[in-house]
Amino acid sequence: MEVPAENPTAALPPEPEEGAAAVHSQSGWRHSLHKYGGPALAFVAVAAASYLFYLQIREHSPGEIWDKARQIPLGRYALAFVLIGMHYVIVAVYEQIGLIYMKSPLSVPRLTLGSFVAYSLTMNLGWVIGGPMGRYQLYKAWGISSVAMVKLVAMLGLTYSISVLAVPGILSIWEPLELPDQMVHQYHLFFQNTKWFGVLFLALGAVYLLLCATRRGTLRVLGFELQFPPLWLAASHLILTGADLIVMATTLRALMPPEVQVEYVHFLNVVMFSMVLVYLSHAPGGVGVFELCILKFLADYNDPGIPAAIIMFRVLYFLLPLVVSLVVLGCFAVADRIDLSKD
Repeated sequence: MEVPAENPTAALPPEPEEGAAAVHSQSGWRHSLHKYGGPALAFVAVAAASYLFYLQIREHSPGEIWDKARQIPLGRYALAFVLIGMHYVIVAVYEQIGLIYMKSPLSVPRLTLGSFVAYSLTMNLGWVIGGPMGRYQLYKAWGISSVAMVKLVAMLGLTYSISVLAVPGILSIWEPLELPDQMVHQYHLFFQNTKWFGVLFLALGAVYLLLCATRRGTLRVLGFELQFPPLWLAASHLILTGADLIVMATTLRALMPPEVQVEYVHFLNVVMFSMVLVYLSHAPGGVGVFELCILKFLADYNDPGIPAAIIMFRVLYFLLPLVVSLVVLGCFAVADRIDLSKD
């Protein structure tokens, strides 16, 4: 039974001082910025890039682009599906290496299903959302703790972030990507090729590998605590990311029209540097950003087959696996509910 306070004003909490209120207000502002700033920035990047992509392809009617997509030979689509299968084999190995380091390896059937769901969601929604979402329900059912999953996602995200910059850096030094004159003049760029970006990205990868080889424990940078994996794991992921980027570029090239004669190494460079821009944009799945970059780097070709190839690549490489993964997660949720109802 509550006893009413003799003095009603005494029961009220004291009003905060002006300085304390300012600190509280600032803290709330920072919290909101941290919580909503990233998603808002990602949404703006996707919207802006998608609009620019639309401006680039609006001279071609949707019917014209669809006709070009239908003209892609079935053999090219078959090759694309084979390469997509290779992509998921690579990411399964990528995942298993991390799980081995975490002392939680999975059997081949579980690894195949788990990595497919995890990376199809990660590729479309990003590491922060797609990574945990793709793993939580499946891995929890297989006995992997939430703490282990958080550590796994953080480690894999860190190694991928470095690799997606370092691998294009190697290629940019070997054969720098020459930017189209139209692109340089339109955006008032101060550089003609990607050579010095390659040097910067490769240096970043070298520093990361050096830290993995020499540092143990955590390193605090800008308020974030980074825990570096051992050198063997970081090097393995670097190699696997490079192989995966090559598979991605080859898949897109297989869907390109025969009229677009682009040297293979140059095309690799285009796709890899586009992935760097996708990563820096933080756009989920690189929607709009990736498509726009490919069109800009291939600005010398004005063929409706290019946007047709890019759109079909997005459907096959990103959206189709996403739909399958959501169905799988839905089936797991239903099965879990049935088990709970039996209990």
